[in-house]
Amino acid sequence: MPQKKHLTARQLKFIDELVAREPQLTPTEAAIKAGYSVNQASQIASRLQSPKLFPLVVEALEKRRSEYQRKYAATKGSHLKQLDRLREIAVDKGQMGPAIMAEFRRGQVGGLYIEQKIQLSGSIDSLSRIEVLKRIEEIKQRHPKILTNIEVEEIKKEAKGEEIKTPQLPMKLPENKDKDKEELLVKTDKKLVDKG
Repeated sequence: MPQKKHLTARQLKFIDELVAREPQLTPTEAAIKAGYSVNQASQIASRLQSPKLFPLVVEALEKRRSEYQRKYAATKGSHLKQLDRLREIAVDKGQMGPAIMAEFRRGQVGGLYIEQKIQLSGSIDSLSRIEVLKRIEEIKQRHPKILTNIEVEEIKKEAKGEEIKTPQLPMKLPENKDKDKEELLVKTDKKLVDKG
């Protein structure tokens, strides 16, 4: 079949269908949508993409593909421009949350924000109590201002496996206490111990 000097309506439809839906649509499906016979669509699609048989169709396909790439390409500049446009629309509508998010994304694209993630492995759950106490001691030696309420001697004794007696804090009444209040406190304390 000799090549004509111009593209037919079906060839143009084939080009449009194929380029517009290229990843989802096969050339055979594009040929069917363009109006070619279902029985011969596969052969026709193959032949239409042959530069020897249909150079005008192949040239038009390449031209249309490059147009689509230019139109829909996500370059840094086009992306920033689109985010700016979306931000302006959000500001005009009084939607400050989306406007701020669009501006933040523009900053990310422009390299103003750097996201850093640190992943630590290991778990305190896998350590014994003595190992945890040793780690606390190491941290305290490296960073003495971090842990101010832990007594170093208690950590050392417990790390060695020695028993530590926790001091009992005496319960104090206010200075103007009287005998009845003190007896009531003792009775209440005994009831709590008996129920416990």
